[in-house]
Amino acid sequence: MLTVFGSINIDQVVRVKAFVAAGETVIGERVGEFHGGKGANQVVAAARVAADRTEILMVGCVGADELGANALTNLRENGVKAECEAREDSATGTAWITIDETGENAITVLPGANAKLAAERIPYSVMAATTVLLCQGEVQFRETARAVARVRELRSEATIIVNLAPVPSDMTGGDLESVLIALDVLIVNSREADQVEALTERQLSEIGRELSFSTVVTRGSEGALIYDPQGGARTVPSLSTQPVDTTGAGDTFCGTLAALLAEGMSLHRSVYYACRAGSLACGQVGAQAAMPSRAEVLDEADG
Repeated sequence: MLTVFGSINIDQVVRVKAFVAAGETVIGERVGEFHGGKGANQVVAAARVAADRTEILMVGCVGADELGANALTNLRENGVKAECEAREDSATGTAWITIDETGENAITVLPGANAKLAAERIPYSVMAATTVLLCQGEVQFRETARAVARVRELRSEATIIVNLAPVPSDMTGGDLESVLIALDVLIVNSREADQVEALTERQLSEIGRELSFSTVVTRGSEGALIYDPQGGARTVPSLSTQPVDTTGAGDTFCGTLAALLAEGMSLHRSVYYACRAGSLACGQVGAQAAMPSRAEVLDEADG
């Protein structure tokens, strides 16, 4: 079982020619509403690639409102089993996403119910069955740390993946190391890697060697870098594409990587296909709407 512990949002997406500057007003070209949230995006990406080969489960929080009900229906329709709480005291999380004419995005998130998500929401039966746990930085980091610790304590052989996106603004170096000690794979983009290294005052590759985890640094159109615990570094290429919307590319990468690791694929090969999936996801507007199927991502030899 692949368990994703994280956020669920509804995205409001606006297309513009260029991002707005301070004090400036720009006219949007069109607006659309899409299912999102880094946790929900990653779990849907995983389900698309897993194609029923792995049980995919989402642990999260939504509001007891229409948006929350729609978000949970969307998860089920994508083949995801949901262990999600509907909170009466919070609205469903919302993200406002602006996309410029090059396909780049700027995102503002109102967490809503996501801020109420607690590690205790993971039932014992789920922890006992989890072979891969995937977390992100869009919920309370202390709860992510607790979720990682709970699964690691119960399932020492589980693969734990943390996508530190976004890097929590209130996270300390000590908070981070409490998670790094327990995980197997850390995923960050180039900017997030710089933030982590500034916080810890150490190179990620050095920390990975000391604590025995692999680091995957995503680099957009340039693919990804893998730093293994033995000190090796490998570059993985990306597909050459003309991006329409990069909003869900990183989440597609993470979900694909987690799903393939859950099947027993090697990290290097999983990253190769995750780069391919992330590139394909840039071809349409919307995060989940653009996520590719297993047949689009994998070579015939790999099923």
